[in-house]
Amino acid sequence: YNEKWFETLYGLIYNPYDDGKFDTGCQCIISQLLSFYECVVTTSGSSPRTSFWYNVMVYTRSTSFVSDRALFPMGMQDHTACIILLQMLVVVFKQWIVKAGNEFFHKKREDSAKTPIPVAVCSDDDENRDINGFLGWAVKEVLCDFRDLAIMSNSDEDDMTARDYIERMKIRHWEAIINEEYFRSCYSPSDAMRNRGGLTLVSPIYFSFGRNMMAAVRNVTNQETISEKKNACMVAAENALMAHTELLAQFLACDTSSGLSDEVRTKIYVKILKKVLHARAGVEFRRYSEDNTSRYAAKGSTVAFRTGLDVGSKSTSVANSIMLESKK
Repeated sequence: YNEKWFETLYGLIYNPYDDGKFDTGCQCIISQLLSFYECVVTTSGSSPRTSFWYNVMVYTRSTSFVSDRALFPMGMQDHTACIILLQMLVVVFKQWIVKAGNEFFHKKREDSAKTPIPVAVCSDDDENRDINGFLGWAVKEVLCDFRDLAIMSNSDEDDMTARDYIERMKIRHWEAIINEEYFRSCYSPSDAMRNRGGLTLVSPIYFSFGRNMMAAVRNVTNQETISEKKNACMVAAENALMAHTELLAQFLACDTSSGLSDEVRTKIYVKILKKVLHARAGVEFRRYSEDNTSRYAAKGSTVAFRTGLDVGSKSTSVANSIMLESKK
């Protein structure tokens, strides 16, 4: 369908002063349809008010529809005519959504088939979700447990400075969407669509640090390290991360204007790092459990998951002891 088709339908005579009005009106209606679709995607529950067609029906009876109709050429502003146009734009809009979804998932399948991804590497979109999901959550938790930070300093003034310091590690959803560079490079589209204010987003000044932190955590807590070290994996992972001086140095360099001592900022860093490590490791341990102890898993076992980890850890300890004895 195009403007000529509607001109024929309504018996209109072409008017050069109406150039662009049809396109402008259609764009306004399409933007409304997109907002209805976003409402369906981002809202949980089965309330009729979250239905796409419910929102379309409400729109046809609203002042917004009257305003959008006024953008069309004079002969196309009739209510019935615009209802017909709206129905056809809905069809076109749904075709666009299906096509865009198919192209997106087809590209994802092609990329995953052509490019083997190592254990500790993930796509940019997944990495952004990891950073905001794990590091952002850890920042929020440290902020919520701020009463525990009182032992880090000697005065209320220092405590408030520390609180402000942690606050600067995060930004709000509205700040992220108006920051074009952050929205394009750091904000996962799926997170942006689902975030209704509850997701803590990592500040741009800490995002590069977040990438390096999550890469370091993935390198020490993955399926290979769990399979090799079992329960001892967590002790080895924490020791390796605590010895990562470059990561600590990058964290301290992110925000040097707080006035806090390196000692206090290092304590905050350790609390955040441990929360990220345990949260990320929990995901890997659950995956390992599903792949190796489930009755439906290819590598399934009749031994309980925790028992298997304990036995594996003891076997590793015995092997290490024998090796040390042989060197004496």
